Amino acid sequence: MVVEAAVTDEFRNAIAEWLVKTGCLYMVAWGDQCSEWDDAVDWVNLEDTNFEEIPDDRFVMTTWHAQESLAESIWFAKHVALHPHVLLVW
Repeated sequence: MVVEAAVTDEFRNAIAEWLVKTGCLYMVAWGDQCSEWDDAVDWVNLEDTNFEEIPDDRFVMTTWHAQESLAESIWFAKHVALHPHVLLVW
């Protein structure tokens, strides 16, 4: 997730819900308010299971990269981001 501008909470939550509902399993956030994007996806993932234990194959890993460059964050996404239970394919 490359974030270039601040958005409303409603917009961020709608996108976070879309990511979780469409099967996103790892979200790397970089840019403006990237930690809020990380939190939004985490909350939607919890809400999606009614705050019960999240099944391994539906657990969305999230990271935010406020202090790294965009290039470093993309490198992380490509070479380091691993899901503990599902093989992610580029």
